[in-house]
Amino acid sequence: METLPNFIHGSRAAVIIGKHPPELHFLAAADFGRMVAASYDDDRALGKRLFVHGPDGICLHDALERFVHACHPGLKVMRLKLWQARLIAKLTGRGGLSYVTRLIGYFDKVGELGDPTECNALFGAPSITLDDWFKMPQNGRQGLPH
Repeated sequence: METLPNFIHGSRAAVIIGKHPPELHFLAAADFGRMVAASYDDDRALGKRLFVHGPDGICLHDALERFVHACHPGLKVMRLKLWQARLIAKLTGRGGLSYVTRLIGYFDKVGELGDPTECNALFGAPSITLDDWFKMPQNGRQGLPH
């Protein structure tokens, strides 16, 4: 969930890139941190590859639109096709945008991998939904946790 602010550009627009991808299970850093901390006290996770999925499946476009509506209501949401974003990245030399286009292209094709059942059984399933995350208390540095 903490990556959603990366789609905000300046103070005027949020940019959605790519097709309508499959749903992703967004995960709050607080849930992930709790699970990682618990893993240090539990040898059952040693040597295992575990998958962590957040509680709700939401496509990136929907998550970003909800994020803008809840946390940045004055922003305009713009849409770019993947090829347009790749061209902008190439023309402007923006390595970060180039990376994002590769990542979004991957998720557009592959979706989300892995089964979180074993991880949830070991450390408890993540419980913070996107809507819960929008309402989390402010911190002193940036306001909302996002």
